[in-house]
Amino acid sequence: MEGEALIFRCKASAAENPLSVKWWHVLRNKSPPVLIANMDQDGMLKIGTSYLERSARGDLRLEKVDSSTFTLTIYNTSATDDSGLYRCEVTEWFKGRNWEHAQEISANVESLGMNLKAVLISRIANVMLHEDFELYCRVSINCSTNRVPISVIWQFHPSSDLSGYQKVVKITAEGTIEWGSALLHFQKKTKITKSPSSSQFLIHGATWQDAGIYKCEVEVWRNSQQASSSGIAAAAVVSSNPVEIKVTRPVSAI
Repeated sequence: MEGEALIFRCKASAAENPLSVKWWHVLRNKSPPVLIANMDQDGMLKIGTSYLERSARGDLRLEKVDSSTFTLTIYNTSATDDSGLYRCEVTEWFKGRNWEHAQEISANVESLGMNLKAVLISRIANVMLHEDFELYCRVSINCSTNRVPISVIWQFHPSSDLSGYQKVVKITAEGTIEWGSALLHFQKKTKITKSPSSSQFLIHGATWQDAGIYKCEVEVWRNSQQASSSGIAAAAVVSSNPVEIKVTRPVSAI
């Protein structure tokens, strides 16, 4: 699953001489293999050009466990960047001669958006003027839902407006409330909450301005660090079904 670590182990059998290792990523589009990193027989580590940035972020770790065993760990994985075939090439050195051993393993990193769904629910579709009403945005993904950060954006398309959906408010993965620049009347009478698998949008005292179509948009992040960084896009985004709310006058008792 995206965001989780990939851990590879490479062991050379019955090695009695110094060893070096190279780790390669073999992409599925038949491009040339990409060098991840290599460690020479003296333990000196060199990172491949394509992985320098990830190594600097601490997302790459190459270790020599014992005289014949090496491990490669890739953190904060991506479905698009890290799926494919991995190969380790171990070279045994002895008096100017060498022997090479290679092992390969396939890795499939599942996308966070593979089973991501957002369902918007309202208990009532016809709301009386000045009545409170609430909407529920339910998020489902897979067993990892509670371990990945999500943000929720509530959007609204007024019945009297042909310009389309506008952002009402966003609850970030950290729980920060960010109001949209339009539809400011919502700020004074709306309560928003968020849990790992849902968000509630409660409006007090419905007015004619609140009639229209609502939906929620869910962003999923691989980890909290990426969720808090403004320069990194969400790993997956999904919009819910639209729900229309109509505001009507109370029925006269006379």
